[in-house]
Amino acid sequence: MHVGERVVAASAVLEAPEIGWFAARQPAVVRFLEDRLASIVHGADRDAFIVALDAVRTIHGMFERQHGVPPPRVTQSLLEVAEEAVTGEARTGAVGVAARQPALAVWVAGLLAEPPVPLAADELRTVGTALAAVIYALDQVTTGRSIP
Repeated sequence: MHVGERVVAASAVLEAPEIGWFAARQPAVVRFLEDRLASIVHGADRDAFIVALDAVRTIHGMFERQHGVPPPRVTQSLLEVAEEAVTGEARTGAVGVAARQPALAVWVAGLLAEPPVPLAADELRTVGTALAAVIYALDQVTTGRSIP
């Protein structure tokens, strides 16, 4: 079951889960984002990490609202499999995550088109890849559908 457009639209105005609760509930997601976005490569200001962390809290809330319960914990290994799938889709032009969660893909595209703070092109690509991987992972743990 994909996260519906109404849930995405309603979630955009609702508050995301509190950061402490989110970090305790999904520590692998926070570590995954830190590993990809909090390095010196992306600048000392860590803007890309902050944008991605805020976005995944919102995405997590969208899955929770769609399914009525918080998503189960995501593992680091699942996130790595999801990241490989997203990277492979980008190379081949496949639309896997966008087909699986179209409303979320549109929401992420809007965020990347107009991030809350300016981000460099490489930061936008990395944030987009990370968010798509998190969507795949959350989709798998909430629906049981395997990542392709």
